[in-house]
Amino acid sequence: MGLFLLSFVGFMGLLTWLEIAHKIGGGRFFIMAFGLALLVVAVRIFLKNLAVRRLCRHLQKAPTFSPELVDCYVRFQGGIITPDAHCLPYSQQPCAYYQTKLLASWKTKQKKPAKGEDTHEKLLYQNESVKQPVLSLVDARDRRVYVDLESFKNKQLPTQQATLTQKEQPWQFPELANCTAPLLPKYQTLRKVVHWYQRGQTAVVYGRLSTDATGRLHLQPSAADEYPSFLVISDAGHHAAEETQIVKKYLKQRANKRNLLIFTCTVATLMLLPGVFGLLS
Repeated sequence: MGLFLLSFVGFMGLLTWLEIAHKIGGGRFFIMAFGLALLVVAVRIFLKNLAVRRLCRHLQKAPTFSPELVDCYVRFQGGIITPDAHCLPYSQQPCAYYQTKLLASWKTKQKKPAKGEDTHEKLLYQNESVKQPVLSLVDARDRRVYVDLESFKNKQLPTQQATLTQKEQPWQFPELANCTAPLLPKYQTLRKVVHWYQRGQTAVVYGRLSTDATGRLHLQPSAADEYPSFLVISDAGHHAAEETQIVKKYLKQRANKRNLLIFTCTVATLMLLPGVFGLLS
């Protein structure tokens, strides 16, 4: 019964929109529809920027790290003291940790009636200096904490990237010598991504402070959505811009989960409201 009533009201909404288009003329109706579309886009951009500003203000209010705040959500800022025991592949730059990924990408046409292309990506090779890396950090007051790098999903590390296109040049990445996956003809580009960090860089961490059996302090991701957890590593003086960037990335991930619901609700509202007014009139 509810589904029938909803379908009936939606049908009435469609008839109302067609009646409006007939009364005001096709040209004016097109202008009105275009104006509504621009309004929706403007409101969405405004709300997105508002969400970024609100989350940034929320993070700025997070308590500053103190050893007494165990089991609390805190913000920690300090320097990396993990020794530079490794070197970046092929550049030989000293680092405390690196991870290399080799990714192949290609495009396929979307199935009809949809138009356009879908981009696909496959991991061909991955290598890292150490498994389950643990960051050793110390703040300005020489207080030390430890961070399990893999536990933080939302993290921003210094990155180096290089891309090769099959049409422009042959594959030249040295990692291919250790790659067991076959290079298929459909691969259009190969992308090498290297994430790394080194001693002396600045780390900003938002998370829950905890202790282990030996009394050492650790920072872990918070389980609560209202207390988002981030890890940002950058050179001194650049962490503020990196924080804003990872906040936008975090909000985009959350927005992707509800975009379909928002779109459905918007279309339903535009269809149902004229139908309701049509029934009332």
